[in-house]
Amino acid sequence: MTKPWSRVVVAVLALLLVAGLVAAGVTGLFGGRARSGSTPGPQASPATMASGTATSPAAAVGSSSAPPADPADVAAGTQVLTSFPSEPSKYLAEQARDYFNVDPAAVLAPGTTIAVDSSSWTPLDQAGAMVRIEVTVPGAAPTPYTAVMVKEADGTWKVMGTVAAQ
Repeated sequence: MTKPWSRVVVAVLALLLVAGLVAAGVTGLFGGRARSGSTPGPQASPATMASGTATSPAAAVGSSSAPPADPADVAAGTQVLTSFPSEPSKYLAEQARDYFNVDPAAVLAPGTTIAVDSSSWTPLDQAGAMVRIEVTVPGAAPTPYTAVMVKEADGTWKVMGTVAAQ
């Protein structure tokens, strides 16, 4: 049985993702105008990603044009995601926090955990990446998501948002 607040969490995180990406200029992600100098690749539409039929981060952005994953970025991003439930204010991207004026601590239920599939880390560019995660709320089965990460000006990775995945 899905808790009523869990749908709100998913909706808020999806809105954070879309608005943050648009604010950051990553319009090419959803099949719109690509960033200057980028190579177009196969892309998922917002409807495909929201419905969960984009099965991997690479499917959403087109793996042919993605730069190779830096092991240091993968390790740092994994640490941020696994630590997010205990310190969400520390790990939520400034763009997402400022745009929505959201209290990150109110987004996740106490005891929530995040498991990261580090092998799925897919760079979008030098300052963004997507990775598969599973969010487990106490008393519920793990739910798969794709997390969108952003490298802030100080070089730290932060969570921009999530999209439900299969």
